[in-house]
Amino acid sequence: MASTYALHISLLWVPFLVRTLASTATALNLTFMCHNLDNVPGQATTLGSAMTIAIDKINSNTSIVQHIVLDFTWDDTGCDVGTALDKVVKSVYLQGSAAIIGAACPEVTISISQLAKTWNVPVMGFMSLSLELSDKHKYPTYGRSISPVTNIAEAIVRVCQHFQWNHVALIGSNHEHPWGDVEEAILHVFQEENFTMAPSVIFDTENPALYEDSMRQVASKARIIILAASKNASREMLLVASSLGYTNGDYVFFFMDLYSEYDLAVSIKITYSRILPSLAVSLAIPPSLVLSLAFHQVSN
Repeated sequence: MASTYALHISLLWVPFLVRTLASTATALNLTFMCHNLDNVPGQATTLGSAMTIAIDKINSNTSIVQHIVLDFTWDDTGCDVGTALDKVVKSVYLQGSAAIIGAACPEVTISISQLAKTWNVPVMGFMSLSLELSDKHKYPTYGRSISPVTNIAEAIVRVCQHFQWNHVALIGSNHEHPWGDVEEAILHVFQEENFTMAPSVIFDTENPALYEDSMRQVASKARIIILAASKNASREMLLVASSLGYTNGDYVFFFMDLYSEYDLAVSIKITYSRILPSLAVSLAIPPSLVLSLAFHQVSN
């Protein structure tokens, strides 16, 4: 899973960042900020084991850290800013944690990064995509192992420029992390590039009965459509577009795979092969372009 690689890379950064803070230490404790919410990527149940494996690999490799042993404690923030700040104060200020890994929720990451700045404590982000966190003046001790979402937006811009597509519309979800940050970044990049962006359509992911109406709205605004939503919502929307006849070559759909977690075409085929004719499934896929953020796998 890509977020596992990102977490491993985050840990590889830590020794180099904390050496100046604890050059005489023989052991360093890290605080792993996570959550167990079902509707937000990056649950502790998934990444807790990745954290353990990464720590063990780093400790067993003397070329990464010498004379320093890493350990970690994890705190469940519940994606709540108040809870996260309370835990950061206890772990860093009272218990002497050398660095913070996380968090998955952008609002939590922003808050703890603001606080960590006052102590000069590194914060290693492995999932947050917020454009806000790219400001090094406001967040000088924050770094991330996941590419900012503006990279995907810039890739979409280059594709549109190549084909001379100048009028674009965005359809986004209203209940899911981190798609609000994604929508903001996309609009920011397209405005900088002087593209004509039609008014965005925000659809209710918790009410699939309204998907068709939302798709009709966005299709009436532009023929180049960017969909900022989870894999499940994206899959449903693409099939709705197919049923409305929007996958006949007149429209192009951009989808984003933020954490390299799925193959859209495979996802559609697996889910609908039993209930839709194979022709309908095959017609839903060709007009879609899936862009994924790049991760670098750490070699053994």
